[in-house]
Amino acid sequence: MKRQEDVKTIDVNISRFSIEFQEILKNCKQAISKEGPIAIEIIKYGLPIFVLNKNLIQFEGFSKYVGFYRST
Repeated sequence: MKRQEDVKTIDVNISRFSIEFQEILKNCKQAISKEGPIAIEIIKYGLPIFVLNKNLIQFEGFSKYVGFYRST
């Protein structure tokens, strides 16, 4: 598994997880992309983030759940 600080893209971040959990994270990424199609995907603070003028939403997989963090 890649260390979190070595992750440079959301897809690489997702690839760190089991195949089953990757599907869940890919679905999350797809849903976010659908709602914000012009948002830019980046890794910031070690988290996958979608940005449009500012951070919109961050998400990360953990051992048994996905955390979502909205920006204010």
